[in-house]
Amino acid sequence: MSEIMPCQEIRTRLVRSFLDVTVMSMLSEEPLWGYRLMTLLNERYGVRVRPPTIYPLLDTMESEGYIVGEETVSGKRKRKQYRVTNRGLAQIACLKTVISEI
Repeated sequence: MSEIMPCQEIRTRLVRSFLDVTVMSMLSEEPLWGYRLMTLLNERYGVRVRPPTIYPLLDTMESEGYIVGEETVSGKRKRKQYRVTNRGLAQIACLKTVISEI
């Protein structure tokens, strides 16, 4: 068995277990909308997330103050783009600390 497979399995488990922090980390790079987050999660981590998972998660994180959503218009398309807040950045830092301790 190659070294890559165990790492991919651990990466997938971590992303699924800490989906909220993973999303916040992605939003710390740039503002994104729900569909784009689902696409990037699949491309970067091989984790498929569907709308019934991502949108309630975004709503919860927004209500808890970890992210903020802003309505934007691109051409004729309206989107709600999210960005991470300082409270969300603190959560990301906390997870990184815990992982480095392990």
